[in-house]
Amino acid sequence: MFTNPIRRCPARSHFNLLMLILFMWPAFASFADTLPRYQSGNMTLQSNDANGQAALHVLTDADVQINGVLVNVTYRQIFKNQSNGPVNGVYTFPLPDKAAVTHMTIRTGSRVIEGIIKPRQEARRLYRDAVVQGKRAALTEQQRPNLFTQQVSHIAPGESIEVTLQFLDIAEFRRGEFSWRLPTTLTPRYMPGVDMNSRESEAPATTGYADPAALFPPFILPGSGKTNPLALTISLNGGMPLTSVYALYHDIDLTRQNDKFTITLKEGHSEMDRDFVLRWLPAPSAEPVAALFTEQSGDDYFSLLMVMPPAITQPQTLPRDITFVIDTSGSMQGQSIIQAKSGLITAIDKLKDTDRFNVIAFSDRFSLMFAEANIATPPARQAARQWVNQLQAGGGTQMVPALTAAFAQNPRNERLHQVVFITDGAVGNEAELFSLISNFAGTSRLFTVGIGSAPNSYFMHKAAQAGRGTYEFIASPQDIAPQMNSLFAKLNHSAAKNIQPGWPEDAEVYPANTPDLYLNEPLLSFASTKAPVSSVTVSGETASQLWSQTLTSSDMPEGSGAGARWARQKIAHIEDEGRIGSLSEEKVKDQVTAVALQHSLLSRFTSFVAIDQSPVAYESSPRPPLRLRVANQLPQGMSHQQLQYPQTATTAELTLWLGILCIVAGLTLLFWQRIKVR
Repeated sequence: MFTNPIRRCPARSHFNLLMLILFMWPAFASFADTLPRYQSGNMTLQSNDANGQAALHVLTDADVQINGVLVNVTYRQIFKNQSNGPVNGVYTFPLPDKAAVTHMTIRTGSRVIEGIIKPRQEARRLYRDAVVQGKRAALTEQQRPNLFTQQVSHIAPGESIEVTLQFLDIAEFRRGEFSWRLPTTLTPRYMPGVDMNSRESEAPATTGYADPAALFPPFILPGSGKTNPLALTISLNGGMPLTSVYALYHDIDLTRQNDKFTITLKEGHSEMDRDFVLRWLPAPSAEPVAALFTEQSGDDYFSLLMVMPPAITQPQTLPRDITFVIDTSGSMQGQSIIQAKSGLITAIDKLKDTDRFNVIAFSDRFSLMFAEANIATPPARQAARQWVNQLQAGGGTQMVPALTAAFAQNPRNERLHQVVFITDGAVGNEAELFSLISNFAGTSRLFTVGIGSAPNSYFMHKAAQAGRGTYEFIASPQDIAPQMNSLFAKLNHSAAKNIQPGWPEDAEVYPANTPDLYLNEPLLSFASTKAPVSSVTVSGETASQLWSQTLTSSDMPEGSGAGARWARQKIAHIEDEGRIGSLSEEKVKDQVTAVALQHSLLSRFTSFVAIDQSPVAYESSPRPPLRLRVANQLPQGMSHQQLQYPQTATTAELTLWLGILCIVAGLTLLFWQRIKVR
């Protein structure tokens, strides 16, 4: 006779259920452990409160002085506490990637406290001690050459603290036109393989991930209003007659007095959701060919040389392979992928019949259109257009395999190999990528095309430098045709080579190795000498001629900071030497720290700290200050759906839900069988 197993062994089901729960417990623990923490690629979205205001508000005011190519900026950040209790604020913000940050002050009421430059860890310790002691303080740190964090402590309810940075930059001169770019927000970064479980990472700067949490600030939901507005005033003295002054992506008001211009934003303030780019065009008769400036600082003399080689008219005649690499990761969704695909199709249409080409698309993985480079026949180009048009953006940003595959396309014969890399540069592992490019590019040349309203310009510049190429930016549909035309003009012409600026023998010069120059690109060279430089002769060669030119020195405009500009170039050189293995990381740290402290420069090993020595006297005894991260604006054209990148986390969530399903099934079975027994 059949016996009901539940009636016969009533404890067995309880035992099985207990074992199931115990088996699934690690999944609960693992998943619960991840709930309050960040994983690589996770972004925090922040919306305003019911009154349309963020608890901690930042207003940014930039006062810009441009003399020729020299740019001096006073950059004010006003932190305003709109909550009912005291707060400590943290703000991640971008600056131009070649900026030299030389000063920092804080203003509290009528008091101004001068910041001091210190080694990074010492500055952190001083700041934390001040916070514990109830003092107002500010700490400015570099996370990348174009990305910084500002920490401000003990902002009382309704009060403001003003932090002022001063930095130096240099305007670009390309294609007969000057330009200056001020970034205002960042594209959310993807950090392959980095555990973001600690919001406040203490990873030392020497790891290359100085503070991974700084790459993942919160972002404001679209439509939240001008939560962090930008005001901008630019005084432009081009030093020559100008025919045009305009901004690419902002409406401006322009006032002219003789050859000097004052530029402001038409609406007074702007959303900090896209780069501000100013351009000015010299009159044809006044287009600069060369300039040499010298300034004395202490016992040393610092010089800046800018020279434009003769126009390169000789077209490139060697047979050529071009490998196009297009970023289709999640950060490229929306306008960015549309612009990237349009730019790539424009480039494919410009191929010569003698060219061979291939296309690589990547996100988490990469795919090649052809197994090997194909001749650019009309059918091959049509197939490429169709292949590119079907690309969709989504996933992580795994650049290493894609770049490795691109360099592997090099035929290593008499054919040139050019790699065109189209991306927003939304990665945090820049150092790893620069090393890869330096070590594996070989005879290939890498050209970068920055996409979007807030691209990672540091990555674009340094990747192109490591790959001995150059770069362009595309931020709107109107940019596609002119920027791709400019890129292909460079691809189609031989570079100026073997350029030698004839500095004195004792000069310390940066860049130490003068790069090749592409069509319509000038040479910039910085030198430190013990005696004044009266003239310099520059020589070089193009495909059609040898050339030389002698320049006579002029005094730099007062307050130009030539020493700091030279020191910024020296720091970049030391960092490059570390990336290619010529210097150990310890020597890089020691040398960068020494240069930065001597010239009072922010770097990844030195920080500015300012402390008000009077403790804050609150009107009542409030709670301890809350630590709030100031949210950044999402880049224009980007939606909040793009922030969910693939994770480098475990399968804890999946395991949890499977466990819950099993437990529910077990409980249901137990309940049903008990009913049957009854």
